[in-house]
Amino acid sequence: MMLTALILAQGSGPLLATGSFLHYPYVQIGRPEKVANELTLMWQAPIERGRWEVRYQSSRGIITNLAEFNRVDTTSPGFLNFHTELTSLAPGKPFKYEVWKDGNKVFEAKAKAPVQPKQKWRLVAFGDCGRGTAEQAKVSYRASQVNGDAVLVTGDIVYDLGRVSEYETKFWTYYNGSVTSPERGSQMMRSIPFLPVLGNHDMASNDLTRYPDGLAYFYFYRVPLNGPKLAPDSPLTPNAKGTGLNNFLSAAGENYPQTANYSFDYGNAHFVVLNSNPNVNWTTPELVDWLKKDLESADPKKWRIVSYHHPEFQSSKVHATDRWMRVLSDLLVKCKVDLVLNGHVHNYQRTKPIDLSFKPLLSTSLNANDWKVDQAFNGSTVTKTDGVIRIVTGGGGAPLYNPELEPTPDKWLPFTEKYHVQYSFSQLDFEGDKLNFKQIDLEGKLLDSFLLTRKPKN
Repeated sequence: MMLTALILAQGSGPLLATGSFLHYPYVQIGRPEKVANELTLMWQAPIERGRWEVRYQSSRGIITNLAEFNRVDTTSPGFLNFHTELTSLAPGKPFKYEVWKDGNKVFEAKAKAPVQPKQKWRLVAFGDCGRGTAEQAKVSYRASQVNGDAVLVTGDIVYDLGRVSEYETKFWTYYNGSVTSPERGSQMMRSIPFLPVLGNHDMASNDLTRYPDGLAYFYFYRVPLNGPKLAPDSPLTPNAKGTGLNNFLSAAGENYPQTANYSFDYGNAHFVVLNSNPNVNWTTPELVDWLKKDLESADPKKWRIVSYHHPEFQSSKVHATDRWMRVLSDLLVKCKVDLVLNGHVHNYQRTKPIDLSFKPLLSTSLNANDWKVDQAFNGSTVTKTDGVIRIVTGGGGAPLYNPELEPTPDKWLPFTEKYHVQYSFSQLDFEGDKLNFKQIDLEGKLLDSFLLTRKPKN
């Protein structure tokens, strides 16, 4: 249940000190399916008395909002999860916002409003990050220097179990901490939205008897609720269970299980985020029908980008058999998807454009490696393809996989074009029908780049 931010104290504890946040404010894309001129501001604070307001610059002048919140009692102590909608923003422009408590300004920052379809913009992407490592901080810092408009996190956001307690030590300080530096990370989240993808570690704490603060993914993000309508006890969900289930469902509210699958438009691109965890069968008609309808109804003038955690086309030995998402290969080609972004494998890989899957699509074909690819595409002089390129961008901070394969292309599977075992992030520059892709390491070195021209959708 959402309440306005006039909070009655529980017990006789002291009021919050000025600026006392559990986690500093940060922006999210919010609920709109077409992200145009608004964002959502979120933060978390202790359960204490207070009046919380947000003042921000809009295209209509200064607007003041009274924040709303829901209460999370699955941790000890609990906390209040605040949000408010920032509307009427000037597209693509920076704006200032302030958070006030009891008449005192306790926080201020600048953020960037979403772009219009005709504006060029930049997406940053990385995954497998929240491990609490020095490399995680360096990836965050380096990514913050490229002036992106949004960040897509391709799953395994926090290790090892996706708990609230793990966010405390392995996430917030790296992406929305008190400083920006190679040693500490960045403050990106207060300025541009992070877009979450559910990984296997993010749902590993679904036994709420054992982990009362589990499934934190469903607390900390606000994204559209337009995915397939699944009941909380459906086998196609993360299967939250245990004695803490009622508290969790109350705290997560409408986020669970809806935010495991969602889609949205940002700028000139349509994004679809899927839950690829192995308990989810993507041959299930209700899932396939939703995905097909979503992609076919997307604006034909926009890029189509799909993201899920588990890559089905990659050359590492680790997770080599995690190929179950291959069942969607035909659909992604038929629906003219331009690019798939994955994590799970802790390195960087790019496939050749995969044209068609086997027909008929049999279980034996799913395990084969001689898939048809577009050999003509080179990303420089030939930039159009009917195939779908897969990117693994899993070098966000967790220990890397299979470096011994990098210098031996003869051991890569036939569909693999690039393979780099370094901590890195992806940079995608969208401008009209052109997408410039770069993979950048901790020193700012270019590991890979290619140009992709958007395929016709009609």
